[in-house]
Amino acid sequence: MPTSPFQVYFPTKSQLTITITEPLRDAAWAAYFGEIQYYLRNQTLEIFDPKLMEVVFDLSPCEWADPLPLLSIIIAIAEFQDAPNKTRIKLPAIKNSSLSTKRFLKYLAKERFASQFLKFASEVFDDDGLVTENHLENYENLSTELAYVNSTCIPAEIIDAKSINIEDIVNDKIQYAESRLGADIPFWARENLCYRLKVLLRETLLNVKTHAYPHQNLCYAGFYVRYREGLTNKSKEVHKTMLEVLKKEDNHLSCPLLPLSYLEERHGCFEVFVIDSGIGMSQSMRSVIRTNKGTVPGYPFRASS
Repeated sequence: MPTSPFQVYFPTKSQLTITITEPLRDAAWAAYFGEIQYYLRNQTLEIFDPKLMEVVFDLSPCEWADPLPLLSIIIAIAEFQDAPNKTRIKLPAIKNSSLSTKRFLKYLAKERFASQFLKFASEVFDDDGLVTENHLENYENLSTELAYVNSTCIPAEIIDAKSINIEDIVNDKIQYAESRLGADIPFWARENLCYRLKVLLRETLLNVKTHAYPHQNLCYAGFYVRYREGLTNKSKEVHKTMLEVLKKEDNHLSCPLLPLSYLEERHGCFEVFVIDSGIGMSQSMRSVIRTNKGTVPGYPFRASS
């Protein structure tokens, strides 16, 4: 069991500060973020007086976060803001920051997670003051290299799936992806790969729109797609560097990942991240089973013939 990366603090009876004290990987997020969601969704608990009105997510000590945890934090912020309440995000300051911190800031800006922070939070700040779009440009231009170069495919975005046309937004994102990755994908594979990506995004987002929020007006979904280069046809030096990173990831059992062998044998692949905060399959199944129990023999399992 991973240790919790979240340090929860109540400055007053109407304020909550969540400090992310270590790299925010998928396994730790999945194990501990539920407590954070509980506080944000139950703003009139007895521990609050009169209610929870302000939340701060402090990422200043954090040097890395996986895509799904970041998307889930942005969705949580968007939901909390709708109450309406105030949310603030603290980022690491560039000045005197470590190489890992600079890499994290560049990743947040380049993949547009930071833009989504600015879109949904009341304010984003660091030790030197408010963070604006100009700061994000500075982050993106930092000289440090990311672990995976040329990975931007579809930048991170949070949408209200009930208020937009899913088909239109997916078509728009696929066009952007094609413009970004045309040179990285062999011509013979490009059309089929982009079509499969389009179908996957469309179906998952439509599923969120249709099933995830049956009793809510807002329907937040987050998505992000990156291109992961494989090891085939790489120079000896590049192959060695990428292999070291992949082995480190392969040994880090804190996040879902592709087998090392998969990327060793291919030019590259898409990694697709889609998330919502609505009900899951288990909750839907419980409701359906309660409704149909006794009316269909062997339900929910198909009887053998």
